[in-house]
Amino acid sequence: MKNLFLTLTLFVGLLSGTSCSDDDSSENTLIGRWQLESFIVDGVDDTGECERMNIIEFRTDGNVISLSHDSETTTSNDTNTQTVECISETSTIPFTVDGNTINTVDEEGDTNTENFRIENNKLIFGSEENGEVYTRI
Repeated sequence: MKNLFLTLTLFVGLLSGTSCSDDDSSENTLIGRWQLESFIVDGVDDTGECERMNIIEFRTDGNVISLSHDSETTTSNDTNTQTVECISETSTIPFTVDGNTINTVDEEGDTNTENFRIENNKLIFGSEENGEVYTRI
């Protein structure tokens, strides 16, 4: 599941664009920084503590920067305790926007397309059952 989340986050990170509509108000533009609020799988919030630190930034230069976090758990045999560490990774990917669709090309050269909408300073990918919600920061 975490690999799926990382893949989706990297996909989103590959996106770049301009305003998603003719309205250039800050509320309706994709350009800016967004922090992951929730990652929904089959209607259940599957967002881990580390993943809530994920940030995507859509820049005016046509690139999206993705700062993704994943958790790594280690167990100490001596003390029988587990330690969770957040591991981060940054990627930059070009993006374009066509209406409410973001197009990106990943590091392997594959083109990805994702529908989105912006409502009340929330960037939403997918649906209420399976999707990601980001909050403008």
